[in-house]
Amino acid sequence: MAGIDVVHVPYKGAPQGITAVMSKEVTMGFFNTPTVISQVRDGRLKALAATSKIRTPFFPAVPTLDESGLKGYEVTVWFGYAGPAGLPAPVLERLYGEMANIMKDPAVREKLSNLGFELMPQIPPAEFGKLIQRDLAKWVPIVKASGATVD
Repeated sequence: MAGIDVVHVPYKGAPQGITAVMSKEVTMGFFNTPTVISQVRDGRLKALAATSKIRTPFFPAVPTLDESGLKGYEVTVWFGYAGPAGLPAPVLERLYGEMANIMKDPAVREKLSNLGFELMPQIPPAEFGKLIQRDLAKWVPIVKASGATVD
C-alpha cells in the first residue's frame, strides 16, 4: 500500500517486539494500544500513527495513518467472547445479557480504559457473527496474498 520495503521480524509476542523497538534492535513495530500505552505515556516509545480510521482518545494528538497520507489504511483489533457451535438460544441470550451487564459496570469500564482498551458498544450475537464474517472476507485474501504462514 505504501510502496515501502519493510522486513517483518517475528517475535514470540508483543513484549519481545516492544523491547526490540525500545532497544533499537528494530526501527518500528505495530502494537495494540493496551500493550504500549504505559511505554508511550512514559516516553519510552513514540506513537507515530493510529491504524484506525479515527484517532484514539488515548493519544488524540497522534494522527491516523490515513491522515498521514496512507489513504484507506485501517486495521483495528477487537475482542469478543464465544461459545461452542450449537449453543442453545436461551444459554446464548443469558451469557450475552450477563456480559452486557458486566460491561456496563463503571468499575469494569474504568479498569479496561485505564489499560488502554477502547470500548465499543455491545452488539448482539448475530451482529457479532456478521462482524467476524466481514473481517474474514477482508483478511483472508490479504493474508493469502502476503504469503504469510504460521511457521
